[in-house]
Amino acid sequence: ARRALRGDDPDRNAATEELASALELYEAEVAWRLAGAGELAEGIDEYDSAIHANIGARLQERLTKDQATTLAACLSHHRDISLNF
Repeated sequence: ARRALRGDDPDRNAATEELASALELYEAEVAWRLAGAGELAEGIDEYDSAIHANIGARLQERLTKDQATTLAACLSHHRDISLNF
């Protein structure tokens, strides 16, 4: 719609059609998301609670003991840095 209004000769009809098309698409998206939120919210919450301790270790406020020992072991390998001096 903006593109149709630019320049020396703005095309108001094209802008109006583009705006109507955008509003129609917006309303369809809102309807789909509202329907999805009602139908899928419980399943998504259940899935999120099932994986909260397994995914996104950096985003967790506190790691479980198993997670902490696994991450510490993963990062504690010896590295030879003698060639860097």
